[in-house]
Amino acid sequence: RYMNKAYRISYNFNKLKFNTPICNLPFGIEKFGSKYIANLEFDTSNNEHHNYLAYIKHFDKLFSNIKESKIILPNGFMNEIKNMKFTPSLKERENNKVHHRCHLKNNCETNNIKNNLIAEIELDHIWIHDGVFGLVWIVTNISGAGTSHVSQ
Repeated sequence: RYMNKAYRISYNFNKLKFNTPICNLPFGIEKFGSKYIANLEFDTSNNEHHNYLAYIKHFDKLFSNIKESKIILPNGFMNEIKNMKFTPSLKERENNKVHHRCHLKNNCETNNIKNNLIAEIELDHIWIHDGVFGLVWIVTNISGAGTSHVSQ
C-alpha cells in the first residue's frame, strides 16, 4: 500500500492559473470527505470548450508521460511513480459532455450558480495514493452574471 503524498506544482515560483470558457456545474458543489468538489461540465461540440479541453489534455499527457520526460523533478519522485498509473483530469460523459473535476478553494462561495459560469482554476499539485497519481486543479474563483463569488 502506498502512502498519500502531494507534490506542489509551480512555474517560475507561481501557480499556473487560467479561466475556463463559460461552462456549467450540473451537480452543484459536492462534498467528498472533507473536500468540496466542482465537476465543471464542457461540451466537446463547442469550439471554445474543445480548445479548453485540449489544453487540459496537454497537461495530462505531459504528466502521464513524465517518466520519459526531461523535466527536473524532486529526488525520489520518479521512483515513487515508476509503477503507478496516471489518472486523467477529465471524465467523458454522454452526449458530448466532459467533466473536469476540480477542488474548491477553502473560502468558496458560489451562490448556487450552476449554469453559464466562468471558473478561474489553478494547477495545484500532483497527488499520489494507493498506486495511482494525478493532478489536482483548484477553483479559485467562480463568476456568473458578472459577479465574483469566490474570494482570492
